[in-house]
Amino acid sequence: VPTKGIETREVRIFVCSTVSDMQGEREAIVYHVVPELQKFFEERFLTVTLIPMSWGTRRKTDYARESITLQDLKIGLAEVEACRPF
Repeated sequence: VPTKGIETREVRIFVCSTVSDMQGEREAIVYHVVPELQKFFEERFLTVTLIPMSWGTRRKTDYARESITLQDLKIGLAEVEACRPF
């Protein structure tokens, strides 16, 4: 919990893979790595936000396809830009 008067900054971590690969790795990141990072960052007045590309740009009905659209690419590039070091 941030202390009153101390600014908290955000660390954005961009994760990108196709829907069908790296499922185990993504689960490890979400359930094990991110919680540990949150503890570490909280002590330093930072927050961590995971930006999972394959989860965030498509509707659930689109997950069966492996190809990306121009819109997927635009969203992905904007997220990468937002994840630049602070």
